[in-house]
Amino acid sequence: MRSADEMTSRATRLRRHVTPLLAALTAAIVSQAFAANCAAVTFVASGVSFSAEEGQAETGLTVATFTHGNTGLTASNFTATIDWGDGTTASTGIVAGSNGSFTVIGDHTFAEEVLAPAALAVTVMIDAAADNVNAMADSTATVTDAPLTEGNPVTIGVPATFAGVGGTNTSTTPGTANAALQAFEAAIGGVNNGAVPPPQTGGFRAVTWDGVALDGTDFGGNSIVVDPNHVVGIPRDRFQTRGVLFEEIYAVSGPGGPTDTSTFATVNPSVATLFPAFGPLALLTKMPYCARGWSVPP
Repeated sequence: MRSADEMTSRATRLRRHVTPLLAALTAAIVSQAFAANCAAVTFVASGVSFSAEEGQAETGLTVATFTHGNTGLTASNFTATIDWGDGTTASTGIVAGSNGSFTVIGDHTFAEEVLAPAALAVTVMIDAAADNVNAMADSTATVTDAPLTEGNPVTIGVPATFAGVGGTNTSTTPGTANAALQAFEAAIGGVNNGAVPPPQTGGFRAVTWDGVALDGTDFGGNSIVVDPNHVVGIPRDRFQTRGVLFEEIYAVSGPGGPTDTSTFATVNPSVATLFPAFGPLALLTKMPYCARGWSVPP
């Protein structure tokens, strides 16, 4: 019969051999189980692109999607944190979905517009509490400028009609328009002969051209047609009522059609030397003109 000491010694030796074997076996089993679990479970997050409007409280924005290999997990097994990329504090997102497919939804107000291609980088961090792992999604946000809004409306009242007597700027204060005109006229010298049609020996005339035409329909109606469709002659005093006396007779001439080779000289050979060519059919239309010997203010 063995003594107690001998039995204790044998047990100690046995434990020395068995303990390492049990530890190695346990590690192998755990390693295999962990590897199998990792191989079976995938956790992948994907970024998205979304749009918002500056200054608007945007709700229900989908900022990321993710999948998890453990289809038994529910949305409550995940948490999401959203960094909106505009310098504001990160906020908690809402996880929605099931059967391994989920979305992350958030609410946010962007203070300023950020247009493509300079879109905001939105980072979404998703934690899976069930297996203590996380995934990250990089999304982009295009923030449009808010539309312009109408200001205070203007109420249009009843229009007022001026029924009084008009006047003329007669101010002589330096710097006013009338004072400048008087100074200009004084520099020319003499009197304004604009209201006196006949030629005068001195003074000046203020001339205003008013779209004068040469077809007999303009001021005075005194156009002279030398030959219809070819030549219009302008007498020297044609525009004298407007303050201009030509130094010679002018005329406008042209062919009667694209195949007509006639000229003023061929149509009116007896007076060809009296009418130098002058210009287009509409004469002096909104153009300044200074008659010989007279000055015209601008």
